[in-house]
Amino acid sequence: MQLIPDAEITRLLNHPDLNADQKAALEQYQAAKDKHRQFMEESSAMIARMDTLTGSERQALLNNLRLRKEEEQPLKRELEASQQALSAAFPEL
Repeated sequence: MQLIPDAEITRLLNHPDLNADQKAALEQYQAAKDKHRQFMEESSAMIARMDTLTGSERQALLNNLRLRKEEEQPLKRELEASQQALSAAFPEL
């Protein structure tokens, strides 16, 4: 899935003729993208930390990362659904 660049979202938000559905789709997409981005940043930090650990500490963090992989799926689905709604509201995307 290719994310829509932040600059494009900002450009659309500043468009003077947005209707309520378009604005709602933009806000929903931004919120989903921000949640997904934050989750991925946290996971990346955990991976970086895991690379410095050994033994049982490393294993515990690895187990947490495996659990997070399952937690990521609903966030990805939410992001994909919001991107589809955004594409429907803005066919030019």
